[in-house]
Amino acid sequence: MFRKTLLATVCIAAIVLVPIGGEARNAKATYATFDPPGSTYTAASSINNLGVITGSYLDDNCVSHGYVRAADGSITSFDPPGSTNTDVASINTSGVITGNYIDGSNITHGFVRASDGTFTSFDPAGSTLTYAFSINDKDVIAGTYEDTSRVFHGFVRAKNGTITSFDPSGSTSTYAFSINGMGAITGYCDIPPNPYAQGYIRAPDGSFTIFGYQTSGTDPVSINNKNAVSGYFGLDGFVRTADGTFTAFTAPKSKQTWPISINGKGIIAGYYEDKSNKIHGFFRAANGTIRSFDPPGSVETLGGRINGTRVITGFYMDDGGVTHGFVRTP
Repeated sequence: MFRKTLLATVCIAAIVLVPIGGEARNAKATYATFDPPGSTYTAASSINNLGVITGSYLDDNCVSHGYVRAADGSITSFDPPGSTNTDVASINTSGVITGNYIDGSNITHGFVRASDGTFTSFDPAGSTLTYAFSINDKDVIAGTYEDTSRVFHGFVRAKNGTITSFDPSGSTSTYAFSINGMGAITGYCDIPPNPYAQGYIRAPDGSFTIFGYQTSGTDPVSINNKNAVSGYFGLDGFVRTADGTFTAFTAPKSKQTWPISINGKGIIAGYYEDKSNKIHGFFRAANGTIRSFDPPGSVETLGGRINGTRVITGFYMDDGGVTHGFVRTP
């Protein structure tokens, strides 16, 4: 159930049916398409509240590099020292970026790229494989690592570099995907004898809340500053509010729905597969209304990251099979 990176893949409550509207009902939205120089495949993974975007791209040799796109559209490519493949995950308001990279010995490490472009590599003690997935505005990072027994654990890295490993009680594998501004972390874990993965919230004090469906694995992917969590289970999306209210949702005509992020206003962005096997972006308002969208020229849209001003970034494939980054401004 642990997700692989998309670039790596390229290279090797009751269900609530809600109204859905397409781009024709939201004609004010504008799009900008972008690609770093030399890119053959562009993926956008994170956008901050200033409109700065980060992600990864593939070059002609199928080598992955990181990039940061400023609000004015200028793009800077980067790689941590010693990287043979770079996978970027998250950017905060100050422009500090985190992700992971593979070194010359084929070992995966976490990294932090400061706003001045300097890098720090890191690994939790005992790690053989480190994935950094999310950074908040206090420069605190959450992620996942594998130990020498091939067991996955969650970790949180403080700004000063101190790393704390964690697992909910009884967990045999733990994955951490998102951290909010207060330091609350969400992800999922495996707790026998339950055969399905369960979601969790780890509070800043280290205590855990476990939640999820008993008939399907639960995969939380994002938590906002109000402790609302979005994610998916089975074929459907969900949102869980801070009081524990759990609402499942799916867009009409959707075969499967993948929420990717939730902002401070409770707006969720992601993508879904329709009955014709086409992939579209969507956003779900706090009142439950869902709108679908596709950038001009898209035949497959993986929208997903939304910031506090409702700007969404993601990537799409054109009719020539080339994948580009996009930014959607409401």
